[in-house]
Amino acid sequence: MYNLKNMAEDKLIKLNISNEDPKEIIKIGGELLFRNNIVTDSYVQAMVEAYRELGSYIVIAPNIAMPHTSKENGALKTGVSLLTLSKPVNFGNEYNDPVFLVFCIANAGEQEELLAILESIVKIGSDDTIKDQLRNAGTIEEIE
Repeated sequence: MYNLKNMAEDKLIKLNISNEDPKEIIKIGGELLFRNNIVTDSYVQAMVEAYRELGSYIVIAPNIAMPHTSKENGALKTGVSLLTLSKPVNFGNEYNDPVFLVFCIANAGEQEELLAILESIVKIGSDDTIKDQLRNAGTIEEIE
C-alpha cells in the first residue's frame, strides 16, 4: 500500500523543492499534473485560489499538505503528484506545520482510485518512519 511509485508515477514526483511560498509550491505540484494531462491549467489556478481563500485546511496531518479543488475546475483524470521540500514550510496551520510533503490531488470522479490514493496518504501521515524516508530521499529510486 505504501508503494508511491504506483500512486504517483516518477514523472509526477519532484524531490527537494527549494521554495518557501505555499502558493508557488502548489503551482509546482499542479504543473506536474498539468504536464501529464491529468488536469487543465485552470485546475492548477483553482488549487492556488482555494489555498488563498480558505487557507491552511490543506495541511491534513503533521508535515503533510494536500492541495486540491473540485473536479469541475478541470480535473481530467484522478491522480496525484508528490513534492518533497528541501526546507519545511509553514502553510499557516498551527497544529500541523511545518510541511515537507505535498500531495497535489486531482479528482475526476473515479472514486475507487481516489480512495486508494487517500488511503495511502493517510498511512504515510501516520508513519513517521515513512515520512522521514520520503523527506530524506535524494532520488526517486529511494522512494518505495
